[in-house]
Amino acid sequence: MGNMLPFSGLDFFVLIFGFILFLHLFKNILNKIISYKNILFIAIILYITFFIPHSEKILFFLVYVYAVYWIYVSNKYQETFFPMIIIALPMILHKFDIDPIFKVIGISYITFRTIQAIVDSHNYGKLSFVEFTSFLLFPTTLLAGPIDRSYRFQEDLQKGYENLTFSNIGKGWDILLIGVLFKFIFAECVNKFWLIPIDENSVVLLDMINSAYSYTVYLFFDFAGYSAMAVGLSIMIGINVPMNFN
Repeated sequence: MGNMLPFSGLDFFVLIFGFILFLHLFKNILNKIISYKNILFIAIILYITFFIPHSEKILFFLVYVYAVYWIYVSNKYQETFFPMIIIALPMILHKFDIDPIFKVIGISYITFRTIQAIVDSHNYGKLSFVEFTSFLLFPTTLLAGPIDRSYRFQEDLQKGYENLTFSNIGKGWDILLIGVLFKFIFAECVNKFWLIPIDENSVVLLDMINSAYSYTVYLFFDFAGYSAMAVGLSIMIGINVPMNFN
């Protein structure tokens, strides 16, 4: 199937809203058949497999980092430096363009989430493979966060269908609209009417200052908008991802 990266186009929003509608319409039936965390896990695996390019590399990387995580947590190691290096190695190789097998979308965020889960394991226990996978590959936060805590994410998985409420739909929708406004209106206006007209090759002091501030404003609205959309959609799915740029 076609490429449907998070927030890459209308197709992604249609897919995610379809899943949200499915969860809310059939939550009472699903609750008697399958746990929330299992249905979320299945949905994530299907999304990665059929809608993300080079999905086999992502799934291979998932198995790799979980194996390191499982060995570390199961043996109750106290030193975190060595597993952090092992987990970060593919990201480091990717940055140096050494092996194409490690060219995985979202590799930085997946790496950071794994390290964070290792650190939290001392105080909050380990994640099952289902919980670990959902935490690492949750579609709305896959590419650029916001970063969540593994134990907090696990709590939402355990609450499950309880988080699928009309109040969370309204709350998530409000945050989503702010994100759309920031990313697709404010950021685009700054880019089109302020940033692009500036001569990027100019060495005039005022032009350089203007360029620096215009890009900073553009970057804020673009990334804050992305983060708000991720938080809003997550809340509607039942996962209360913490606000970024609060």
